[in-house]
Amino acid sequence: MRGRLACSSTGSDTETNGCSTRSLPLGTPIYSGNLVNGVVESGVEIGTLAYNSWIAMREHHETNAAACAFNDLALIKILPSQVGNVNPTVPFWGGPDGLAAGVVATGGTVYTYGNSVLRGGVSALSPTVGASLGETEASEGWSEEVYTLTPGIPGDSGSAYMNSAGDALGVLSTVELAPTPGANGVGTLAKELAYANGVTGLGIAVAPGTTPFSSVPVPPAQ
Repeated sequence: MRGRLACSSTGSDTETNGCSTRSLPLGTPIYSGNLVNGVVESGVEIGTLAYNSWIAMREHHETNAAACAFNDLALIKILPSQVGNVNPTVPFWGGPDGLAAGVVATGGTVYTYGNSVLRGGVSALSPTVGASLGETEASEGWSEEVYTLTPGIPGDSGSAYMNSAGDALGVLSTVELAPTPGANGVGTLAKELAYANGVTGLGIAVAPGTTPFSSVPVPPAQ
């Protein structure tokens, strides 16, 4: 059983089949503030929803059960006025340096950075190291489970995960409720991007970080 953290879905937290669950439409404004009871509490508009794998799969009548269950990717088109405020570098770790080919082998190290407001602004809780539990059962390479020192929590959805080489592995999609409580489901970015490019022809690619990845990061200059 999986519980969805947060996305553009209009279904319940446990409706995770992208081929049947409805989503907010493309072009929906995206804000930097927090949503409280469906209302933006603060912040400014930073872009619009430009791609949603669930919408794409419904439009293309996807029938592959693994894709329907695990292909979970949304992309934002940043407003021109906000482009200067966007940096592809993963905080604390640097990178990504490239795109990982697929799922990390069981026991492989993963790196991530979560910034949920539920962390109370304690920055020390944001950078996290963990290990892959391997490919999620029946995912056909679309997803893997990971355990990290502090698991991804609501508000961390979409956080980047990198492998030990600093390559973009995937994005946080779900929190596992059973059979591995506390684990997180991470979508395989290589497969998700390949699908997106196959149905849109946009040539979407990973933007490398402006700072190289380091597993022993140097504190930023003050």
